[in-house]
Amino acid sequence: MRGVHIERAQTSFGYQGDGDRSHIVRRESRSARWTSPWAMSDAKTRHVVYTYTWRYVKHTLGGTPKAGLPLAELEKIARTTCREKIASRISRTPQASRAGIIAHLDSSENGVASRVTRLIYLAYRRGLRGPDLADELGMSRSSVRQLLHRLNIIARELFPESCAEPHHSALPPEKRKPQQGKVHHHKKSYLPYIPPDERIIEAVEPTPQILELAKLYNEGQTCHELSKASGIPPSTLAWSFQRFALVDPNRKCQSRTVTQEPEMAELAYWRRHGATIKELAGIAGVSERAMGSRFKRMGVTVA
Repeated sequence: MRGVHIERAQTSFGYQGDGDRSHIVRRESRSARWTSPWAMSDAKTRHVVYTYTWRYVKHTLGGTPKAGLPLAELEKIARTTCREKIASRISRTPQASRAGIIAHLDSSENGVASRVTRLIYLAYRRGLRGPDLADELGMSRSSVRQLLHRLNIIARELFPESCAEPHHSALPPEKRKPQQGKVHHHKKSYLPYIPPDERIIEAVEPTPQILELAKLYNEGQTCHELSKASGIPPSTLAWSFQRFALVDPNRKCQSRTVTQEPEMAELAYWRRHGATIKELAGIAGVSERAMGSRFKRMGVTVA
């Protein structure tokens, strides 16, 4: 589809004065963008900008502005009092959230109404896309989308006849149309499809290899040793032994070197007189951590 690029001939439709009429320029490099009819009317655009600025001042200051204030007066309040209140929040805001406040202050430095007016002009009359709008206004892409969404909500409230119907996902649940025949695109599976009657049935009896490995396990070998010999992961071996009840309650565990009490008393003597734990652990045939734990239980301290 050939794109329609809409731009102003001389001046924009700024809220302080009317510009010239718009003209349409055909361009081949961009797909068509649907333009809201309300955005092509200067009078309706000024009404939307005024309503947005009025609500901005109301929500920022926490009070209702005086009725009948002109847009220039609202813009002055937004550039002074509102900016001061927003800037005061920086010191009370976590470090991770300060960047958003600073970006908002930078993008609205010339005024909130001016920023909104320029956004509508660039988006709907110049036909710029999200990345280009973000670069022109010094905003993030998500902020541009959110601001356009809010402006269209206001326009839909003021001029419903000049707006398209909102997407069904933006409507309340009770007003959404039932989606019939909707196709759900699931993630593509790269596994071959197996008919239900040909699918592999889970084994209910242990294989001869598992039985042989279980015998070695009960004789004292560990799952890690059996895994190196068979190539089966240790967790799979342990799960298989437990699943088929192949673990002997009287299994011969690999016994650790047990240091006798008389020998520990002698080692404790040398420890008190300056011997290191590493030297004593080598004599006893245990790890340094085990030797340190035993000395701690015995209350052995170094002189």
